[in-house]
Amino acid sequence: MKNSLFKRAAAAVATVPLALGQCLTYSSFAADDKAAETSTTAAASEKVTLDTLLYIDPTEFEGYSQWNTQAAAILDKAANKSGTINVDSIINTVTDQAGKYKAMAEALASKLEKVEYSVDETGNITITAKIGNAAEALNDANVKGSFARLAKKIADNYGVPEIETKMNAEFAKFDISGTIKVDVLGSMLDSGTKVTANYEFRPTGSKAVYDAAGTVEYVKSKLADYKAAAYKVIEDSAIVDKAGAKADVDKRVADYEKFANKGANALTKFNDGPSEKETKSYDNISSLIADVNAKIAKYNRSIPASGAEIAANSTLVKNFNEYKEKVENNVPYTFDITADQLGAFADSLSNINIEGQAGNFKLEGIFDDAEAAQVEEAYNSTHDDTEYVSSNKKFTVTADTSNIKGGSVSIDVKIQRQIVTKPKTATSSTSTTTTTTTTTTTTTTTSTSIPEDVVVTTSFKSALPEISADYGFYTEIDEKFALGQIKTAKLVVTYAKGYTKADGTKVDLAPETETIDLTSSITYGDKTPANTYSADSKDFKYAVPVIATDDIKDSKGNVVFAKGATVGTVTAYIGLKGDANLDGKLTAVDASYILKYYAELSSGKDGAEVDPLTVTLCRENELVTDPAGVYDNFAAFLGDVRNDINADIAWSVGKIGRNDNELKRQASATDASAFLKYYALVSGNDEPGKATWAKVLEG
Repeated sequence: MKNSLFKRAAAAVATVPLALGQCLTYSSFAADDKAAETSTTAAASEKVTLDTLLYIDPTEFEGYSQWNTQAAAILDKAANKSGTINVDSIINTVTDQAGKYKAMAEALASKLEKVEYSVDETGNITITAKIGNAAEALNDANVKGSFARLAKKIADNYGVPEIETKMNAEFAKFDISGTIKVDVLGSMLDSGTKVTANYEFRPTGSKAVYDAAGTVEYVKSKLADYKAAAYKVIEDSAIVDKAGAKADVDKRVADYEKFANKGANALTKFNDGPSEKETKSYDNISSLIADVNAKIAKYNRSIPASGAEIAANSTLVKNFNEYKEKVENNVPYTFDITADQLGAFADSLSNINIEGQAGNFKLEGIFDDAEAAQVEEAYNSTHDDTEYVSSNKKFTVTADTSNIKGGSVSIDVKIQRQIVTKPKTATSSTSTTTTTTTTTTTTTTTSTSIPEDVVVTTSFKSALPEISADYGFYTEIDEKFALGQIKTAKLVVTYAKGYTKADGTKVDLAPETETIDLTSSITYGDKTPANTYSADSKDFKYAVPVIATDDIKDSKGNVVFAKGATVGTVTAYIGLKGDANLDGKLTAVDASYILKYYAELSSGKDGAEVDPLTVTLCRENELVTDPAGVYDNFAAFLGDVRNDINADIAWSVGKIGRNDNELKRQASATDASAFLKYYALVSGNDEPGKATWAKVLEG
């Protein structure tokens, strides 16, 4: 196994002892709640313990813990509450690891002004962090490694005192501030055990929105600004050895670029993951930690040797207890869970397996079944031909980081019972192994014949819609979304099966599933691009609900989705027709963008057209990071106002068609002319919109 997987495993292992507790106490969000002045904790509040989280109904022989429903109930009680988060301990941990850059790390950390959270009515949690002007830290003459010290060094070394003042004056113009927002979709816990978190960064005074990878590139662009400013001052100065002075600048910038590149590399490793599946097995947590520590020893770092040692960290215990208390003051629950209990739980895991591939990582471990005695009694009382041997529970944490560059990460925590049985007699049955593929769980059970004198009953258990769709491009005057975006749409219905013996004993059989094609039963309801578009949107991106056109029934006549119910969503990008620079306005600037783009496309050898996927159209908008990316294709879609492509497929054609690469957007001088005419009309008495565009394009 490669060391890279060990490093990623280390991050998972270090958090496993606390992960379960944090899911329930959402301690990462709880602090100084605005509603805390009046405690809502009732005298008879409901108690949450580690045992209640790990509990599985003894009659569910291959069942799952319902920890997520408890978490969803807690979030429901926290709805519409907000507050601030104390992140001092996190900052201290990070700065303590900064080594020789600790002073700068502390200066940058001081710019974190406020971290706030809010919980909406559905249980989704929004965390925002306001970041003051980090450039002030980078320019602080009292901080080792600052650009202000660089200015002084160059002034002293090259004998030009005034260069220090001039450089600092240029550096003082920079503003590196903004807001980080993380949306944790707690509402997902109502129906499952997976939670998704989405990240974005918005610089102050800019319409741009950056995902994780974009944030790294934003930082690097600011370093490039520092370099350019320093170069300019050097060029305009009396320094003789300008090359030497520039080399000093390069060295200082490179020191910071090194950290940015480390961040970019880490994102790539998590996003892409091992190209081939990598796996590793351990007897317990301690052996896993020992292996990880052997790999990171060269960095003079180590993880505490066991879950108990991790949980015994005084700072961690203090924060855990403080956060837990804050939560208890705001919801009618008490949390009888301690850090040392979580550490002990981690240490109880055995047969640990770690695997990773293509941005997906999984950690599995086995622990004792606390309900084993009840499971044995329940199983033996409902099975004549087989008997209980043993049972345990499997703890599985799956992390999907395949879109971490895009700012999205999902975590799934499952706890499932596994049961081992054996035939009561040598001839009554044959022991078999059954694999539950939907949860990658293998359990041992026994096949039994169904008596002839019983009636097998089937009852509805669950219905899961599965929609695969492409994203679509639209303008604010388009009147419908295209169903062509949806590649496949189906509903997987699961039924419980079983029968009752003459003595009243109930026997469960393997569940039955059926798949229903939804293609002809869905629409977008009354949603259109025109009534969905909002001028307030910063990224032009919308989740469009997919609606059932009628009651959707299974083969047994059960209504599994009522008419008008939302069965899923598709992604749509909607902007102003003609907005080629994606600034949310239509002006003469858009015409200039199209003219320049058209000129570059026509600059190929012997008049040949340059590949449009190599030419950036919207070059000054920070949403655009790649000429072949979504946003530059979207800009080309909006900018092509005269090329009428069939509405059924127009949504899929950016610079070239996604489903037909012979289709192209024909950005040209005629489009630029149309922009200018439209701009002139709406600057006069004409209303912006479809009627004015019709007047322009008919002329």
